[in-house]
Amino acid sequence: MMTVLYWIYCFSFAFDFRGEKGGSAVQYVFMAAALGSGLMMIATTPHALRGRPTSIMGVVWLIYLASTVIVAVTSGVVASQYFRCLLPPLLFGISLGVGQSLAARRYTAEDIVRPLLYAGMASVVWRFIYAIIISKIPMDEVRYEMLSPAIPLLFAAAAASALLAPRMTALPLIGGVLALTSVLVSVTRSYILTLIAAAVSVGFVFVLSVVAKYWSAHDLRKKLIHVITGSVLVAVSLVALYFVQPTVFERWVERLFYHAGGRTTQDVTYLTRAAEAKAIWVLLEADPLRFIYGKGLGANYYWHSSYYPELLEVYPDTDEIGQDIFVPGHSVWTYSLFSGGGFAVACYAFMFFWLVFLGFASGRLAMLRRTDALHLAYLPCIAGVCYFSQTLTANPFGERFSAQILGLLVALPQVFFLRSAMTQRNQLPAQTFAPFLPQPYAATTAHRTG
Repeated sequence: MMTVLYWIYCFSFAFDFRGEKGGSAVQYVFMAAALGSGLMMIATTPHALRGRPTSIMGVVWLIYLASTVIVAVTSGVVASQYFRCLLPPLLFGISLGVGQSLAARRYTAEDIVRPLLYAGMASVVWRFIYAIIISKIPMDEVRYEMLSPAIPLLFAAAAASALLAPRMTALPLIGGVLALTSVLVSVTRSYILTLIAAAVSVGFVFVLSVVAKYWSAHDLRKKLIHVITGSVLVAVSLVALYFVQPTVFERWVERLFYHAGGRTTQDVTYLTRAAEAKAIWVLLEADPLRFIYGKGLGANYYWHSSYYPELLEVYPDTDEIGQDIFVPGHSVWTYSLFSGGGFAVACYAFMFFWLVFLGFASGRLAMLRRTDALHLAYLPCIAGVCYFSQTLTANPFGERFSAQILGLLVALPQVFFLRSAMTQRNQLPAQTFAPFLPQPYAATTAHRTG
């Protein structure tokens, strides 16, 4: 039953979409499926919520969620706007509990990650279908509308599988190719940084594993084959895309080297983010105490009019750029400052730090134990770096599915910490220490965790 509920939870928002007004009946069904399955899993394993170190993040996030209620009520935020903006942070908190519950029930890391990857791949395909077929956006005009919030996860999983897995499996590589194709078609430059983040972080981990003599010479030869195979898949995808849609490459040249086709002096993406950030700063300056606790989730903001002259060179009229906005902004940092002040910024910063730190700690633990699930142990760290690379130009908490993914990734290391704690109790019953700070011990027989 737990497995069925988990698959429902992973897929609950995999078919989400960016509607013009949102709040459609279909999205309410998605919400009911997510909240119902998630809360049921947590309710059947309440003791799991006390498991450290994930519970530390859980307490921090619970305090943050409580603060959003207080700020929204005292600021007079429209209730419907508040609840719509609350859903992603709420799903992140539920995902923390779901991950802890799965770990307490001795689910392996592979059991947790596999449904998430399938849901991520489904999300990539669905966003393409929704943008091109349902919304009828021309292929040469489609942008963010077709991008899935699971793309950073798929990049991280593909990179980790190629270099850190004991054997190459098809699922993460197919997911990585789908994600890359989606990015290429949408001509979204910020994902270049995400690809670099995935390559650098997994490369750093691989160097650590080589220094630690984790791999045999035979293993290293296999890694080389993995890299070559992955490179061939990417090359084949690029060639196929060129023959199917050659205008994509022309659009990439224009996006990389010309600002809106030469119509603006600065990049349009920068202009929109800057206009949003300046307006938010002006709104907070009117009441400096708001820099501490913000104006509330769902509060209205706008784009600053000083950027209108150049923006109007791209957007058709002021109706599109001059209206009030209440949905989460383009950057997690500017919007968290606006909605929750310095306290919210600190909570989000701690969340990303905790994700990378726990992922690195669980990976180190797996490396010490010579487990064959090194790619899954380090996945939270690598994916955390990928999602962090997106935060300057995008807001993972503007999407419900990405909030779910991040919550499950923060909880994933619990699988390795619990296994380590159980093994240590069996081997050294008198010794106790924090499971997320691995201690040296004699080599043990390798075991599978996924």
